[in-house]
Amino acid sequence: MRLERTCDVTGLHLISDAGVYGFHVGKGDYPALSGAPRDAADSSRTSWNRYDVPGQTYYVAETRECAYAEVLAFFKRPNGSSDPLSEDAAFHDMTLEAYIEEIAMEWSERDFMGLGAVPAGWRFHRGMIPVVIPDTWLIDIEHPDSIAAIETFMGEELGRLGVDT
Repeated sequence: MRLERTCDVTGLHLISDAGVYGFHVGKGDYPALSGAPRDAADSSRTSWNRYDVPGQTYYVAETRECAYAEVLAFFKRPNGSSDPLSEDAAFHDMTLEAYIEEIAMEWSERDFMGLGAVPAGWRFHRGMIPVVIPDTWLIDIEHPDSIAAIETFMGEELGRLGVDT
C-alpha cells in the first residue's frame, strides 16, 4: 500500500511503497545499493548529479527505460548554441550541422558505432539492477513539494556563496 506525506522539517515529499519493484543502472564493480554520500558543507558540487541532496542519494526508476534515460542524460548533446561541438565546428570553419554530418559519414565509412550509440565499454561495466523498495520512506523527487524544497535549499546555498537568486 502506497503511503505519501510531506516532511514538516525538510518540505520534501515522501513515499513509502514497500515491496514494489524499481530499477537502477549501476556499475558492476560497486555494491548494488551504493550511493555517494553528499555533505551539505562541501562547497564543491562538481561531482554531484542534478537530484543529489545532502545525505545519500540512490536513484531508482519505475521502468527500465526511465533508469537508462536518467543515466544516459549526461551524454545528450544540448539544444541550441551551447552545444559543446560548436567550437570544434567553428575551428574547422563549418556549421554545426555540417560538422556533425561529416562525423556521421566518417564513422559510417569505418564501421564505427553510429551517432547516438552507447559505447560497448560503457554498457559492459554497467547493468540493470532490479530493486525491491524496502519498508522505509523515500523522497519523491518529482513531486512539486520536493522541487520547491530543493529550490529553496539551493537558493540559500547559492546565497551563502554570494550568488543572487
